[in-house]
Amino acid sequence: MSEQKSNSIEGYQNIIELLKRTLQFYALKENYTVNHPVNNELFSFVEMDGGSQARFTLDKVRELDELNEKMERDYNAEIDALQNMSDSELESFGETNPLDLIKAFKTFTNDNNI
Repeated sequence: MSEQKSNSIEGYQNIIELLKRTLQFYALKENYTVNHPVNNELFSFVEMDGGSQARFTLDKVRELDELNEKMERDYNAEIDALQNMSDSELESFGETNPLDLIKAFKTFTNDNNI
């Protein structure tokens, strides 16, 4: 779970950086006013871009959201499966009851703001 969480955090950091760069591109006044020759016509960087940076960034945000939703669904399915196990199935894990581990993990993460 911690690897998934770190991947999620890293993914959000990457998305934030991508959003920042995209916003910087569209916020830069020169990208609207300075024209550059393309096939004997003058175009601004924004005209040449045609919104592709914004679409790319939005696609990455959507992909990360979908990945996080899938991880949450998978996690919830595993928790549900554990909670629906019989006592004998839970005993097969040995002395440590997986439900107790989950409760301890949740307590730890809440207490440590993780």
